[in-house]
Amino acid sequence: MHRIGLFILFTWLIFNFVLAAGIVFGMTFLHINAPGIKLMFDDAAIQVLSPKVLKTMNAFAVLMNGSIMALCGLSLFLLRKALSKKLPWIFSAVAIAVFFVQCIGFVSDSFLGNRDFLGNIFSTVTLVVGLVLSYHSFIPSKRHTHV
Repeated sequence: MHRIGLFILFTWLIFNFVLAAGIVFGMTFLHINAPGIKLMFDDAAIQVLSPKVLKTMNAFAVLMNGSIMALCGLSLFLLRKALSKKLPWIFSAVAIAVFFVQCIGFVSDSFLGNRDFLGNIFSTVTLVVGLVLSYHSFIPSKRHTHV
C-alpha cells in the first residue's frame, strides 16, 4: 500500500507543479490574465477593469503560482532524500507545509465564491490519501536484535 501512496503523493506534487508552471508560463510569455480573473469576470467586465487592478491581480497570481512551483519542487526533492535516508521528520515537515497550502486553497476559493470547491475537495482527498498511505515508507525499519 505504501507504494500506491507514494505514487499518489508524487503524482499530486508533479501535477500541481506542472499546473502552476503552466499558469506562470501563460501569464509571463503569452500575457494571459490570472485564472481567477476569468472565473469572476466575463470579457466585457475585464475590459472595464482598471489596468492597475489587472496588473496587481496578475502579479499576485504569478507570485502565488511560482511559490507553489517552489513548494512542490522542493517537496519532491526532500521526499526523495527522506525515502533514501528514512528520515520521517522530513516527511512530517513536507506534509504540514503542503497540507497548510492546500487548506489555504479553500480560503482563497472562498473569495471567488467557492467556484472550485469540488476541485479543492478532490485535491485534498488525493493529498491526504497519498500522505496516509505513504507514511510507512519514511519510517526506518526496526531491526530485531537479540541480547
